[in-house]
Amino acid sequence: MQPVLNTPTRALADHGYRPGSARTPGLGVARGVEARVAWIRLALRDDRLRLDAQPIVDLHTGERVAEELLLRFIRRDGSVELPGPYIEAAEHYRLAVELDEWVLGRAVELAATGRRVHVNLSGRTVADPSFADTIEAVVGQHDADPSLLTFEITETAPALDLPSARLVAERIVGLGAGLALDDFGTGYGSLSYLRLLPVTMVKIDHEFVADITVDYRSRAIVESIVHIARRLRKQTVAEGVEDEATMDTLRECGVDLAQGFHIARPMPVLA
Repeated sequence: MQPVLNTPTRALADHGYRPGSARTPGLGVARGVEARVAWIRLALRDDRLRLDAQPIVDLHTGERVAEELLLRFIRRDGSVELPGPYIEAAEHYRLAVELDEWVLGRAVELAATGRRVHVNLSGRTVADPSFADTIEAVVGQHDADPSLLTFEITETAPALDLPSARLVAERIVGLGAGLALDDFGTGYGSLSYLRLLPVTMVKIDHEFVADITVDYRSRAIVESIVHIARRLRKQTVAEGVEDEATMDTLRECGVDLAQGFHIARPMPVLA
């Protein structure tokens, strides 16, 4: 993803223990997690959440084709906080699904106005069969076109229940929505997920994009990802684009779409 923390499973490794791993948090960490859980519950109760949107553009036409929705927390003083330090706690205490449901509701409202949006799902959510029912219900409630929705699942989620995720993913795609494999190339099962899940899009992690103009290895990896994606008829998106030279190189590599600070920084959603 973008270097900015932004979704219900973004950069879990940067914030202590990994939910679903064998490591148990110490007492001090556990107390900190509990405090964050309490804060998340208050934010949900008081609707102190916000979505920012970052454009995704066609690398070859420059057309804005979609926007990724990024979760933000609003403190009582009105300041904005990225959710990264809180999301691991949400995963551990099963609040990630509630956050994802909140985001889903706003995303579908935007889709109902004709906006094409990407929604991030946590590993816990995408393995919850009932969430597919929730998606169908919310889409129907707002009479939204499901083809305007793309759900992103991160392959860096360490505890992804792949059999359950596959069932949910098949229902999402069957509904007519898109499915993107996020953080591609840096996670636990890149090629296995690509083979087993009905993804329609591959998002190339910024780790391979950041130095693609100077590191032949990064360029070779990106070119390989593009080759595989084309053979499987999947679109490719480069994340973390920060300059025009990178844009040019990505075009040469055959990447379809891009997002990043060079294109536009995330901005609050205006309905």
